[in-house]
Amino acid sequence: MGHVSVGGLEVVTKANEIRTSSERIVLLDEGYATFGGFTVYYDRSSWWDLPPTRYDNGVTVGYADGRSGFFKWKDKRTIT
Repeated sequence: MGHVSVGGLEVVTKANEIRTSSERIVLLDEGYATFGGFTVYYDRSSWWDLPPTRYDNGVTVGYADGRSGFFKWKDKRTIT
């Protein structure tokens, strides 16, 4: 497909283009039933939806390399 960018940021169009796939979260247990699911902005460091914290201040995630696991939020601002 070639290079794609949105707002000056590179957009990944194939799984093998994901850098450090073992560290990239691609699925997230939202924790709430909402229309449209969990979303983050691609161009800023802020949340679109509030992140879930119902499991001991963490969330179940799926990584780009196919693994899943528990991710515990570290920043107190995310938890509150």
